[in-house]
Amino acid sequence: MIRSPPFSTLPVDPLELHVYGLTYIVALVTAVAITTRRWEHDGGSRELVQDVALRGFPAGLIGGRLD
Repeated sequence: MIRSPPFSTLPVDPLELHVYGLTYIVALVTAVAITTRRWEHDGGSRELVQDVALRGFPAGLIGGRLD
């Protein structure tokens, strides 16, 4: 069993950053970087990947919260 960390927020005055929010950002940046590199290798354009990520990620978050 993996134990939860003793903290779930990082205080950055005047904000509190949630760890799960930071992992979303890291996952998004990593996925876009990998997809961009692979897409360009196959002859695609970088702008298309970034445009899809810019619209798709927020839409997925909002759509996932709707119930």
